[in-house]
Amino acid sequence: MPCGVVSGAHWHMFHQSGTAYRVTAASASECSTAKHWVPRLSHLTAAQLVKHGPPGYHCGPGTGLETAWLGGCLKHGSSAFSSGPKLAH
Repeated sequence: MPCGVVSGAHWHMFHQSGTAYRVTAASASECSTAKHWVPRLSHLTAAQLVKHGPPGYHCGPGTGLETAWLGGCLKHGSSAFSSGPKLAH
């Protein structure tokens, strides 16, 4: 489910750039966790993201990425959230 937009690390993707990230989560209760963590996680490298996500979560970047601009975190069960740059159409 969409959680809204948060500010994070500056990104460059598909000839666009910005600091806004779209956040999605598995449930409404997970949105709060996601909106708290995404700004922090967006500043990490892919290797750091795997080690420094929220307690109890396993996080990773999008496939083939070296930064955490696009990625997600999973927790045992059905808890999950993800984020990515807010791109213009």
